[in-house]
Amino acid sequence: MISVLRVVSGKWRGAKLQEVDRDQTRPTTDRNKETLFNILGQYFPGGMALDLFSGSGALGIEALSRGVEKCIFVDNSPLAIQTARKNLARFALGDAAQVLHQDVFAFIDQYSGPGFCLILIDPPYRLDDHNRLLELIARKKLLEDEGDLVIETGKDTFLEDHFPNLVKTREYVSGITKFTFYTTKEEQQ
Repeated sequence: MISVLRVVSGKWRGAKLQEVDRDQTRPTTDRNKETLFNILGQYFPGGMALDLFSGSGALGIEALSRGVEKCIFVDNSPLAIQTARKNLARFALGDAAQVLHQDVFAFIDQYSGPGFCLILIDPPYRLDDHNRLLELIARKKLLEDEGDLVIETGKDTFLEDHFPNLVKTREYVSGITKFTFYTTKEEQQ
């Protein structure tokens, strides 16, 4: 089933986005996107984002709409990549968006570029390597100092509080979904 999502805020507010046409996809609802970005601070003064398990690209597009300068989208599904490229084509982004058809773990292992101010992770709920994924991101130091990382999981998924260079700052549960936030700097008590 194909559902239509929207860009919630920013310069492309209200723009329609197509979701990946497959039964296993669980898109982040517009309401959850709005909550997620309200927690993150709504708007960004530039920087580079990474959208892992990007699906249709909706989360990374939302970040670009809200001021991120560049976003790399990574997914291993050909259908997801096709949908993300179709959605991104609407915005004439040039090199501000890079879409990679690649396994997320392989991407992290091979990546050697600059760090990201924002990392958005929306893996399939059935993925059982969430903590390993966060460990790899932390060890590779993919998140810039004081950057934000958020991972969307099922509400009962256990995620560690600390990884090398990452510390959990918040969890937010909405229905069956849990957003877990990490940063590279511990917040002051």
